[in-house]
Amino acid sequence: MQPEENVIEFVQKNYPATYRKFIQIQEHQLELFCIKQVGYGPGNIGAGQNLKSETGRKIALSALSVRMRDKVERLFNILIANPIKYLCNKDETLKNDKPANESTLDTIRDLGVYAIIAEIVHSGDWGE
Repeated sequence: MQPEENVIEFVQKNYPATYRKFIQIQEHQLELFCIKQVGYGPGNIGAGQNLKSETGRKIALSALSVRMRDKVERLFNILIANPIKYLCNKDETLKNDKPANESTLDTIRDLGVYAIIAEIVHSGDWGE
């Protein structure tokens, strides 16, 4: 990396396909987040807590960590417990991975969105 380059410019220049895919995924994550936000609203994440208080944020983050752990367990089940089905699944957008009833890609996307939501909750800006 050249001293005058920032890290974003460096990655964009040296790994252009990866950079474009990352941006594309972020845009998809934002769309998925907005769809779920419209459907469920911010109260779904708050677990009935005042997220302006540190205690309320900790409780909400704990609830989010449980949701994220469930997603990780589902992903583990898809990849490890059912590896042959996963390896043979060429188009995950069209097939469901049983018994999770959710594709590997859907699970990964949900994890990404939950991670961003957790960061927003942590900052105290959730629902604002």
